[in-house]
Amino acid sequence: MQLVGERESASITDDHPLHGCLTYVIWQYDFRNQPPRPDMLRRQVEEVLASGADAVLRGWFKWGSDLDYQAMRSVVNALHAHGVRFIGGLTCSACVRGENGLPEETFLDFTTCDALGQRHEIFPGGQAYHVSIHNPRVSEYMVQCALKQVAAGVDGLHLDEIWGIGTSVSPHPNEGYDDYALAAFREYLKCKYPQLTRTEWQSHFDIDEIDVFDYRLFLTNHATRGEAWAIDPDRYVDENPLAREWKHPGMRAVDICETWFSPDPMRSFYDYGVLQYGRRLAEGIRAGARQMGRPIALVHNGPWPGMELQNWNLPTRPPGMDTAELRCHRERWQRYRAMTDQWSYPGAPAVAFIDWPGDLPAYTAWTTEKKITFLQTAPMECYAMGCSFAFHLRNFIPGSDARENGTYETMIRLCRWVGDHRDLYHPRGAAFDVAVSDPDICAVAYHQADRVIIHLINHWVAAERPATQHDVVLASSVTSGDYAFALLSPEGDLPAPRLTRQGLLIPALPAYAILVGIQE
Repeated sequence: MQLVGERESASITDDHPLHGCLTYVIWQYDFRNQPPRPDMLRRQVEEVLASGADAVLRGWFKWGSDLDYQAMRSVVNALHAHGVRFIGGLTCSACVRGENGLPEETFLDFTTCDALGQRHEIFPGGQAYHVSIHNPRVSEYMVQCALKQVAAGVDGLHLDEIWGIGTSVSPHPNEGYDDYALAAFREYLKCKYPQLTRTEWQSHFDIDEIDVFDYRLFLTNHATRGEAWAIDPDRYVDENPLAREWKHPGMRAVDICETWFSPDPMRSFYDYGVLQYGRRLAEGIRAGARQMGRPIALVHNGPWPGMELQNWNLPTRPPGMDTAELRCHRERWQRYRAMTDQWSYPGAPAVAFIDWPGDLPAYTAWTTEKKITFLQTAPMECYAMGCSFAFHLRNFIPGSDARENGTYETMIRLCRWVGDHRDLYHPRGAAFDVAVSDPDICAVAYHQADRVIIHLINHWVAAERPATQHDVVLASSVTSGDYAFALLSPEGDLPAPRLTRQGLLIPALPAYAILVGIQE
């Protein structure tokens, strides 16, 4: 075992099929264990093309048995004919009993257990269980499943929830204690503390013999107030000398998705294990794709070293559309952009979306007016901050079909508009400050060669819809008369801005507009 930091091992560049993509939609074909339906395949192509998107994210997705990718390849070919990239995907954290004809013995070998040795369904009745990420056969199996999609022509693969085992985002956070993990934990401790003597192992960690140490048995044999630590290991972090070695305490979804990577790659066995699992998957998929002569881009939901595209979930729980909630997105986009630059490469695609099954149901529960308000503001602010947004046209979650929930026309219009004005979003240029007369308006401004670009996002909401703001005044060094300004908006034609003694006056501002100033 080598304890290597992922920060130093990743060498991702912009030489991949998704580089330069700006607009994305989600249209997930997910008819599990059913033959592909020609009518739905045609609809998928028609709606993705109607959006004008550069790429479709999770155009299909493996949960359980593989789909008939070759039968569905017509979708990939049709989109490729129009220059649209296709991103497939698979879960990396789960195995469904009997999937792809796996024998029961193999299924039991692939899946993990809790500290009492018991397995748990991820969702009741779904026959899906979390996998043993330290089992090399699991990595090999996942790579084989991924390469079937590569052979069918995908440009990218979404590797979902590499980190999703044994954390608070899991329905069963007390998992990951299978025999493969126990053996890896022994080696981890020996590599991390090679200097410890037998006496020191005993005094530091209450380990009698490290070479045969069984952490699951250790948890069973230790108790506090009569309760064995194995019942809920996370409850006994202070009492257990190995708890922080196994998993960093207080691991929460926000840590995993935003800030959990430590500069010290050996913060905990959990960190080490998921990073190594992700590396084995990425290296295996890339090696197989090279043998096929197929370039491939890898995608992960949350920051992950060595991925060409970073996919970011936008939380929507609890539901609410007040101006304060919308305003806070700006800092979120800024953080997503910076972390993508750090974990992939500067300028790598950073694509926000509403993940499922966690946050999407909260969004689908909103009224149509709330959904449209969200779409007219949050994604536009996302683009203004140098990220992209994946408009959710369809997947299997009830209420997610944009045609049925009343958002289809809005999504198509906004996605096409951003694509038609892509030169206003990339390259961004150097940022500068703009003062706005109304605190409910967010202004994001950049110098771009011989012009300036000022994005204006109106967060004032009335009756669940953006309320047009009138006579908005901007003050900045560029609003003093050296530039000729035009105002562009996906909402249609707007009155021209004009200079006043107070600054540049915008007669009417809907949900979103862009000021383009050309130096005279």
